[in-house]
Amino acid sequence: MKCGKDRQTLDSLSELYGLVTNVYQAPDIKTAEAATGHSKMSSVTSTLR
Repeated sequence: MKCGKDRQTLDSLSELYGLVTNVYQAPDIKTAEAATGHSKMSSVTSTLR
C-alpha cells in the first residue's frame, strides 16, 4: 500500500507502480487498508485525508 499526500503524488505513484503491477486508487486510507487484507498480489494506493 502506498499513500500520496495529494492527487498529483497519488497519480504519479499509481503510474509508476502500474508499470509492474495492478493498481487500485482507493478513495480513502481505510478502504486501502481493508483492500490490502483481501489482496496481497496488487498495490493499493490512496490519498491521505
